[in-house]
Amino acid sequence: MQDFKPYFMTLSPDEQKSAIEALIFASDKALSMEELFAILFSKDDFDKKRMSQNPPVKEMDIAKFIEVITENFHYTKSLISDIIDRINDELISSGRPIYIVDYAGGYEFATRPEYGKLVAELYWSKKKKKLSRASLESLAIIAYRQPISKSGVEQIRGVNSSEIINSLLERNLIKILGRSESLGRALLYGTTDDFLKMFALGSIAELPTLKEMDEIASFEKNEKSQQEILIKIDAK
Repeated sequence: MQDFKPYFMTLSPDEQKSAIEALIFASDKALSMEELFAILFSKDDFDKKRMSQNPPVKEMDIAKFIEVITENFHYTKSLISDIIDRINDELISSGRPIYIVDYAGGYEFATRPEYGKLVAELYWSKKKKKLSRASLESLAIIAYRQPISKSGVEQIRGVNSSEIINSLLERNLIKILGRSESLGRALLYGTTDDFLKMFALGSIAELPTLKEMDEIASFEKNEKSQQEILIKIDAK
């Protein structure tokens, strides 16, 4: 490693902080810690150097690469995470409306919660086609029962769901996970990172339990009834 020094290591602490912020800002998807390490410490260049040796050494997997970087440059995942925390501290202390969040195991910029309602209104006003009730039903079934086949979704909903499944695939809210072992080898579906992002979830484990869903539905039903009563009283 003596003749290998990543560009990131030549930067000052402030420049390193800016470099990480720039990468997360420029990425069109959430960047995982592993992806950040690979870019910051020039894994591609490192692999090319190893493969140019005589005899050539094969490409190193990311887990081993992180171990090598940690051992030689004393940079760990927690140190990168600390830099991201410092970026967020500066963004928040300066009154900026954005910060870096960890969604579905990756880092990306997001609007701070206090501005979420306004941004949501902008987002949904631009949305040409909202999710229909049927789409939401199918999506919920897939989220809670994944991996699940189309026939499994249809069995619960009681209606043909081919069109709905296709539209959810097109919107990248679900993906094909594989095939079942049963007769016919039906395709199995599960949710995507875009699904987690849409509903502001860190992982599937953060989905509310069915009991919590019942409580929410019950509360909304009662709230709606109360609103209807208030409207009737006001009309009188």
